[in-house]
Parts: sequence; C-alpha cells; structure tokens
Amino acid sequence: MSQKITTCAFILRAINYSERDVIVTLYSREHGIISALAKNARTSKRFAGGLHLFRKVDAIIDRKPNRDFDLFLEMKVAAHYPNIETSYDKITIGSYGSELLRELSRGDEDCEQLFDLLEAFYRELDELGDEPRVVEAILHHFELRILDRFGALPSLNHCHRCGLDHAQIERLLFKRTGEGLLCAECKRPGEAV
Repeated sequence: MSQKITTCAFILRAINYSERDVIVTLYSREHGIISALAKNARTSKRFAGGLHLFRKVDAIIDRKPNRDFDLFLEMKVAAHYPNIETSYDKITIGSYGSELLRELSRGDEDCEQLFDLLEAFYRELDELGDEPRVVEAILHHFELRILDRFGALPSLNHCHRCGLDHAQIERLLFKRTGEGLLCAECKRPGEAV
C-alpha cells in the first residue's frame, strides 16, 4: 500500500532517466535520503525550474514498500541560493558539499541536524563574497562539522594515541589515514605521516 508524505527537502542530485523522467535524490528533514522518480519531469510544469541543486523544496512523495524508487509527485520551491549559481567556485564547492552529505548519510539518522547543517552551508555560500579564501573556509567548516557529526573528526588539539596536548608537541605530525595529530613518541617506525 502506498503512502503519501509531504516533506521539506534539499535536492542533492537530478539525473535524466528515459525521455521524460528524472531520478531525484533528496535530503529530507524528516526522512533523510530519498531517491524518487519524477515522472514526466522534463516536460511537466509541476517541476518547472525546481529540479536543480541548491533548491529547498516542499515535496510530495509517494512511498511504496516494494518499489525500487519512491515517486516524486510534486513540489514547490521554498528557497534557492542564486548567488551560488553565479560563481564557478561556489558551484563546485556547493556540489562537493552536497555529494559529501549524500555519500556519508545512511538511513534517517539525525536527519534534522544534517538538514540544518546543509542549509547553513548553502546560506553561507550564498551570502558571503566570492573570495577564494572565504569560500574555502566555508567548505572546511562544513567538512569539520559533518565529520564531527559522523564521529570521524580527526583529533586536532592533542595526540590521538596518548592525549598529549598540541602545545606540548615539539613537531606536529598528522596521520595520513585521518585520525589526526600524532606526537613523535607515538609515531611507529615506517608509519606514513
């Protein structure tokens, strides 16, 4: 039995499928990642101008348990971030951030927190200037916040093995595998840093 849900979501990806349809990946505040088929989306006015990255939409989704994809029935654009779309760097970084969230999230765990994190990321990219250092800082801030959320934030203030504070470490080394800071005493022979 199908169930219609209404949800606020960000469009993370839209891929053309057949002559008229589009497969859309959404990140919903209530349901996390949703993959949905928007039938006739390439010709229908129901989706006119809305199936693009950097769009926050109020979506109506038809879910059925045994179907490969949910059906994306209709939507209304609630917000978009036009200043992102005027800068190649912002488009690139915004797309990377969207893909990072899509790749890391599984199921609907803490989707409200991740939704708010993505919304803040888009808003900052949209509102702040085009200077490369500012755009990179926004990206790094988003990366650190999302890594922290998934429990993968590297240790940057102390040695991740012994806990020695960074101020007491004479030469700062970082593990290439992402755990973070490493003091010289904890570095194993031949370990890549």
